[in-house]
Amino acid sequence: MLKRYVIERSIPGVGTLPAEAMSGVAANARLALEALGPGARWLQSFVTHDKTYCIYLARGDGAHSAR
Repeated sequence: MLKRYVIERSIPGVGTLPAEAMSGVAANARLALEALGPGARWLQSFVTHDKTYCIYLARGDGAHSAR
């Protein structure tokens, strides 16, 4: 069964970065999600002044939380 999770990343000033820099932030988020394994699936992301939040689905067995 897949459960919904949030990856919260603190990145000072991320909400004021230009589009080119946000591409790099997004690429790093994709790498982090891929590291969780093939069962993890991105749903949506939110950006605030100093943080990003990525909503994703993953197995509910806790295997992803150790990574």
